[in-house]
Amino acid sequence: MTIFLTIHSINRWLIVIASLIAIIFLVKDILAKTSISKNARIFSSLFGGLMDLQLLLGLAAFALPNIMGDRNDHAGIMFAAVIVSHLPAIFKKKNPANYPAIMLGAIVLALVLIVVGIVPIGGMVRWTSIFGI
Repeated sequence: MTIFLTIHSINRWLIVIASLIAIIFLVKDILAKTSISKNARIFSSLFGGLMDLQLLLGLAAFALPNIMGDRNDHAGIMFAAVIVSHLPAIFKKKNPANYPAIMLGAIVLALVLIVVGIVPIGGMVRWTSIFGI
């Protein structure tokens, strides 16, 4: 039962790492005024895939009795973050020149939603203690 929560917990750091690397490559593409590069596409896709995995793990843990408790706020906000992470796919073929900027905006907005989504479960307390704030 707790295996889902353990993998869910580990996967969050993979999401952070993939998002930071994707942001670096996307900013590079925006500054170079080019279409999306292979590395930006790889890490953006990795970010989206890890978000999907996180959603599935979260739903599995949420479905188990007495594991997640009352986590409706967390689940709803995180579901919105997953949706936001996939929105750029709509614009991929319609406007390829602006796609890096759209993808960057989606990743940053998804990260903001993630930070907001961890507040109901006490996540900010854990993150601030890790960084000594």
